[in-house]
Amino acid sequence: MVFHFDHMHLDYGKYGKFSDKRFRLQDLKRVLSEWQEKMANANGWNSLYWSNHDQPRAVTRFGVDSENYRIKAAKMLGTILHMLQGTPYIFEGEELGMSNAKFTDITDYQDLETKNIYKELTEHHNLDSKTVMRYIYLKSRDNARTPMQWNDSKYAGFSEAKPWIDLNPNYKDINVKQVLNDPDSVFYYYQRLIKLRHTLPIITTGSYELLEPDNSKVYSYVRSAGKHKLLVMGNFTSEKLKINIPTEFKNAEVLIDNYDNKTNFSEIYPWQARVLMI
Repeated sequence: MVFHFDHMHLDYGKYGKFSDKRFRLQDLKRVLSEWQEKMANANGWNSLYWSNHDQPRAVTRFGVDSENYRIKAAKMLGTILHMLQGTPYIFEGEELGMSNAKFTDITDYQDLETKNIYKELTEHHNLDSKTVMRYIYLKSRDNARTPMQWNDSKYAGFSEAKPWIDLNPNYKDINVKQVLNDPDSVFYYYQRLIKLRHTLPIITTGSYELLEPDNSKVYSYVRSAGKHKLLVMGNFTSEKLKINIPTEFKNAEVLIDNYDNKTNFSEIYPWQARVLMI
């Protein structure tokens, strides 16, 4: 199994990882598709991940963490990842839809890399602190290292004493207790994705074909095995879009969808994920 980092570098800017540059979906599709295709041809195996202990939270980096669409985006990202060939890795809190921690002061951050880049960019490159703090909010390793958000009590149920780093300020709204009490939560959606991987061999063994590589808003691909096919679609925008799907999927079964509206295949809603099966 191989861990590659190509998709971790797509949003680097002038000062490396610390930037507010947004990745291009075309680049993300190109990188993930290349690893899908070449590893399959080499009889290799992919690791599938959006984040880890050194990376920002997935929903902030690759999706959107606004109140309106955070949950939809988290589910969409989970769908795109879990329908690929390889072994999915779910980083602590990803199954809750945890987002980056918007700390207000550099002293709130504990990561040495973060503290050093703040000093370098403000003192040596003369960037204003507001700009640098925006870079840090988007890219600091501390985003992945805040305490696990178990509940809405003091210290989020992580400990009875003040942790070494502050809690993410949104822990009262995003925590394990909350998602377990919500049947429509990211957590239960992830359970469905995992069950599908254990139920349908096509997800493990099927071939991969990228559709519309130049589409800057929708990531679509087909998995094929024998007579069966899956069409996987993810909307990476906050727009409702018109889409064209292959004719063979016009009357397909909806395998999983993060919206209730599952009938109109010619449209895809903001941050919608849809998987069709024939």
